Parts: sequence; C-alpha cells; structure tokens
Amino acid sequence: MKRKNVFWGLLILLFALTTLANGFNLFHGGPSLFRLALTALLFFFSISNLVDRNYYGIFMPLALILIINEQYLNINFETWPILLGAFLLSLAFSILFSKSKVVQFEFDSANTAYTVNGENIKIDSNFNSSSRYVQSENLRYASIENNFGSLSVFFSDVHFNENGATIKVDCNFGNVKLYLPKDIQTHNNIQASLGSVNEEIRTPVQGAQAVYLDGDVSFGKVEIFYI
Repeated sequence: MKRKNVFWGLLILLFALTTLANGFNLFHGGPSLFRLALTALLFFFSISNLVDRNYYGIFMPLALILIINEQYLNINFETWPILLGAFLLSLAFSILFSKSKVVQFEFDSANTAYTVNGENIKIDSNFNSSSRYVQSENLRYASIENNFGSLSVFFSDVHFNENGATIKVDCNFGNVKLYLPKDIQTHNNIQASLGSVNEEIRTPVQGAQAVYLDGDVSFGKVEIFYI
C-alpha cells in the first residue's frame, strides 16, 4: 500500500470518528469540533498537493476553509465568488507553471479528435464533456488534464514506443475514462486524493510493451478500460 494512501486513509478515518463522536454528543465542542476537523482535513489536503504542483488541489481546499470559517474570521463574503476566484487562480497557475513536457499536436475543426504526429501529446478539457481519439506511430508521453468535466480518451490507434511510454492524468472535480489497447502491460501509479481510480480487471500480458500511468485525482474519478 502506498504511503500517500495510508496517510489519507488514516486522516479520513480520524475525521470520520470525530464526526461520529460529535453526532453522538460525546464532545462538548458542538459544531465547532466538526468544523475544526474538516478544516484540518482540507488544510493537509492542500499542503499535500504542493509537491506535485496540483494547483486545483491547493487553492480549492483553501477556498473551502475560508467559507466554512467565515464567522470566525469576522469577514463577510459571497460563496460563489470565492470558489470562482480559487478556480481561476488554479487555472492561471496551471497555465503559467505547467508541469507538462513540450508537446506537438494538431486537432480538427470540430474539436472532437486529435491527430498526433509527434511523440508527445497534451489534452486539456475544462467545464465540458468530450472525447479524444489519439493516433500516433511512436507515442512516448501523453499528458491529460481534466477540470470540472467529463473526458474520454481512446488509445486504440496508438503504437507505443518500444522502450515504454507514460500517460499522465490530472483530474480535478471531474471524470476521465481511458481506453487502452488490451495487448499492453500497464503499471498504474495514479494517486487518488479524495477521489478514485478504477481499472478493469484482466489477465496480465507477459512480455508486452510497458505503459506507465501516472498523475493525480482530486475530487474526481479515473476509469481504465481495455479494448
């Protein structure tokens, strides 16, 4: 079990026990005890995303901390502007300080499919539901980022580099579906923080090309299918 998963499992367990204890009036702190536990959970979640520079996982939890502690900070504000501001900050920092490698790609006028000529690609989707069909003769690296939307990416027409390839997925407040060839050997290292990663069960392919799955899921879901 990965250390990050153990950390978040224990932290969420502590939060759950605190919530239950508060529900049974085992503490006299009232609602403030629940608020304190939730604030701590969101704060540690934000800090944990600093290393990976997952800006949505940094700014959105901080915005939620402001909202739930408004009365204790003695400030008055509307909820939606705070959330929108946090999202725009996340989007701006993601653009200005992108972690992705240099990519080359072309896309059609309908914006429904990518035709890739290089070895590195990048796919972004924000606030919509879309599908991308990747084509490549020697794919080495794919960067996929989805924010507040639903994205399906098909790799059925891809030839991966014989020395291995990496698919990096960053999913924040949304859902990503990956459709991969069934004749490859995947190594799934995608981390989920308050999210989930579900991979279709199949028989391991021995001696097949290696494809490494990496990235982070925050308040979202990544699903992996083989076709």
